[in-house]
Amino acid sequence: MTTIEPNARARIQVGILDHEQYARLGLAALLRRSGFAVVWEARTVAEASERMQARPPHHVVVDGGLGGDEGLGLDFVAATRPARPQARFVVTTSQRAGFKGMVRSASEVGADGFVAKAACAEVVTIDRVILAVEASGRCYCRQAQSVLDELQRFDPFAEFEPVDFAILAAKFTDPGLLAKEIAARLHLAETLVTTRKTRMLKKANCRKDTQLLQLAHDWWPFVRRRLRQHGHGDGRQVAAP
Repeated sequence: MTTIEPNARARIQVGILDHEQYARLGLAALLRRSGFAVVWEARTVAEASERMQARPPHHVVVDGGLGGDEGLGLDFVAATRPARPQARFVVTTSQRAGFKGMVRSASEVGADGFVAKAACAEVVTIDRVILAVEASGRCYCRQAQSVLDELQRFDPFAEFEPVDFAILAAKFTDPGLLAKEIAARLHLAETLVTTRKTRMLKKANCRKDTQLLQLAHDWWPFVRRRLRQHGHGDGRQVAAP
């Protein structure tokens, strides 16, 4: 792929349309770390349309699987392309069946790039696809690293230990639980629970429990996987460690 200098990347503005909060957070972090300027993020087509009017970026990363109440991702591309012919659209999707049909549909509505979110041997990350579109105008790539794998590098819960997830599961069950109540439920010392909670907030860069629970909700696919690994179901059941 054609190389674009870091200073030039900083001038490339990107918008993100994805209904999953963790995906928006992770994609924004990935793109910023690669040197791009992420100027807005949107959960729905309506939000993206408003932000597109206020601050049109050079590229928009669109969740091709977006649908339902959030609006259709491909419809957003089709509606926006005529009014913003200078913008480039990169569509992402986790759809495995009917891949060729999805690529064809994305191309027909005016998408410039396409990335299938399926893990494979060759790693082509979303930032490299944007660079390819910027340099050559088109990039339809099936061989792409899983976006979830990319986002995992920014997982704020990566340093949490099993006991931390036990405490987090207890808070999911009842957000109002005090340290002594969590300690009794998990058969732990109250001082240990208090110490661990303080460390958890620091690791996740949160000031209070409500922020931590909201962050866990935003990164739910990763948190749910860890809860299950440590025997806590989806957070609705609390098992003593």
